[in-house]
Amino acid sequence: MTAVIVTADGHRIAVDVDAVAARHANRLLRTAGRLTTDYAREERRFRKWLWRHWGKALTLYLLAWHETNALMTRTVQQRDKNPASSVDQVLEVLLGLQTRACSAAHDAYARVRGGAFGAALGRCRTLHELAVIARVIGEYGRKPEHADLAERYVLHEKVLAYNDALRHQKHATTLEQTPIAAEELDRLRAEHDELVNRFGPHYRGSYGWAHDLRREGQNRMEFADLTRLAELGHLEPYYRRASHEIHADATGIRFALLAVDEQLLPTGGNTTGLVEPANLALLLLQHCTTSLVLFGINPRQAHAIISLRAIQVLVDRTNIELVAGYRSFEAATLHAKTSKWARLRSRWAMYRLNHALSVAFDRAADAEPSENDKI
Repeated sequence: MTAVIVTADGHRIAVDVDAVAARHANRLLRTAGRLTTDYAREERRFRKWLWRHWGKALTLYLLAWHETNALMTRTVQQRDKNPASSVDQVLEVLLGLQTRACSAAHDAYARVRGGAFGAALGRCRTLHELAVIARVIGEYGRKPEHADLAERYVLHEKVLAYNDALRHQKHATTLEQTPIAAEELDRLRAEHDELVNRFGPHYRGSYGWAHDLRREGQNRMEFADLTRLAELGHLEPYYRRASHEIHADATGIRFALLAVDEQLLPTGGNTTGLVEPANLALLLLQHCTTSLVLFGINPRQAHAIISLRAIQVLVDRTNIELVAGYRSFEAATLHAKTSKWARLRSRWAMYRLNHALSVAFDRAADAEPSENDKI
């Protein structure tokens, strides 16, 4: 491809864009080794700095996550050891949600350690939704009038699969992807229609599986309604804050453009914002675990009570250490700034002194010698 470029003095030059781009790409490739080395060095420095202030908090976070994961593993082992005559749909759904919650919480931990605090907040948004769904299905799915709630939730996957297939089919040619075979699409449509006929037209909605939980006069269920049922509405401000890191709204852009350590665009690891995602991720993971214990397994079991209490202790201690780490970080930042300005003031004072002495010597050299100075 050839393009015409107008220079500053008005000359028009034809440029082979492909050739120039290829040469530029080759130059970049030659710097790959140095760039990788520099990036790895900066990453090590950042992790060392992070661990200096928040090492205890992150260790406690990992311990709480490990105990949560161990509790889920013991629950699965106990279920497999004593199989019931029929599948407990509520338990199966709660275990699936708990698995995703443990994975999301570990992702949040990895992102916090890498300085990607915005991405960690994004995982907190997922954890919030998991906590809400787990509480709703656990609490209401055990009630006789909503005994099929967990089954509705599981079967709703077929509705989502059919909708996804329609979108894929619509754009397959543009994306140069293989369209879904007609037989497969017919099968998905048949499963979708069967469920809609069974549960009603409202089942097509995003939260159609929870339609029977709606308030009187309400047409469709929204996530806000599920949050209300789960009694987690007090966490909505954090949910909205995390949503800004997911969506391309103006608030998310404002957060991204905040100057961090004199950087206009902090696109890499930054040094602020660790406390919120770490605290929120662990809190929401605890909510999911509580739902598993209260509604998925017998809460009177000794191992469940001990694990849940131990997790609570670890979460509380993690929050204390997160705040302590933040104070340590603030003190170190203030000291660094103070030391920086002190060094600048000292250098400025030395510069002024040297300048004054230089001027004095120059004047003395240019002055006419006095009678007393003459030999």
